[in-house]
Amino acid sequence: MRATRLGVSSPNLLVLAETNVERIIQQIHKVGPAVVIVDSIQMIYKPTLPAAPGSVTQLRDCCMDLVYLAKSSGIAMLFVGHVTKEGTLAGPKIIEHIVDTVVYFEG
Repeated sequence: MRATRLGVSSPNLLVLAETNVERIIQQIHKVGPAVVIVDSIQMIYKPTLPAAPGSVTQLRDCCMDLVYLAKSSGIAMLFVGHVTKEGTLAGPKIIEHIVDTVVYFEG
């Protein structure tokens, strides 16, 4: 729906509306993209964990699964995260320690 709303139409851009990290990983394996953008990382979850999306446990495990996939497959992985009004990454700081680079965009 977001792609339609933004008027995005390209055979090289695939959009997956999914928050279950296991299903996301299945689709990545199936499609084999060069780049994956997860927007937003705080919303994805692993169904086998009893914690809520955005919790330390969920973020750590989901990020680690996706980072492992990126490193083992050579797929570039970008995580989009929420930022607080103070300009810091929302939620647990664990994400910053798992990824290779943190980039802030200001508008």
